[in-house]
Amino acid sequence: MALPDVSCLLRGVAFFSAFCHCAAACGEAPPQLNYHLLASYDFESSEQLSDWHMEGPGEIIISDGRMLLASSYQQKLQQSLPAELLKNDQTAVSESVLRPYLLPLVRTFNPEELQHYQPGTPIRFGHFVLWNTDPLPDNFAIEYDLEAANPYPLHMLHFSAASLAGESIFVDHLALRRGIASQYMYGDIATYRISYYSGSRNTVNMRKAPGRQMLASVPHNSGIKAGQVYRARLIKWQGNIRFYLDDRLLMNVNDKEPLGGGYWGLRLMVMAKCYYDNVRLYALSTG
Repeated sequence: MALPDVSCLLRGVAFFSAFCHCAAACGEAPPQLNYHLLASYDFESSEQLSDWHMEGPGEIIISDGRMLLASSYQQKLQQSLPAELLKNDQTAVSESVLRPYLLPLVRTFNPEELQHYQPGTPIRFGHFVLWNTDPLPDNFAIEYDLEAANPYPLHMLHFSAASLAGESIFVDHLALRRGIASQYMYGDIATYRISYYSGSRNTVNMRKAPGRQMLASVPHNSGIKAGQVYRARLIKWQGNIRFYLDDRLLMNVNDKEPLGGGYWGLRLMVMAKCYYDNVRLYALSTG
């Protein structure tokens, strides 16, 4: 991790209109912002992983100066699925479809994980969240390169995460989290979550926890294709939240009751696989 004393200046960015359902009217451009670099990660060595915390059965591989994330079940599950199911990216990630193939893998390789499920409840296992352990201030920007290593969704970004009391999400008295969606959307933390690659579902969604509130749903795909590198950029200025992919605005939302700073993380579902690189974290200011 690098912590240089660097300040960057962002000029005004033109917004294009999007079809979306927002918690409030789509946000107006914030004032001219100063970018102050807080941290960067180029993943040239595994030493940089000391600033990250895995929840759920995720695996991290540092390869050729990039970080590869995938579920520990991803490869085994893909090998066990019939070819017909793999042809459709939505069928291949449907929990009801995957369950008969996933459950035997859990019983074989991680039977202890079954203790986290109540009898009779559906098995929703295999997904994970990788958190960065350094909290961000109230106004911040996150940038990173991503390359989907296969065509399967979902790829998500958590941010502004804190306990409901405003504490760290890593304090001991919070409930255990193991990558299960309900633990993040209906648990004892507050967070935003953007699902920016949904495959042929063709929507980019932003939700807020607790309660899994839908703040925006944009009915177009992000255009991500496996094997291509994209630059993701999230800007949070007060209640205005914007998400870009290669400078293309995918989401522009105003939340009248915004979350503050906190932690951010990368979430993948069990069939997804992705490379990440060139992470940059910024504090934002004006004047």
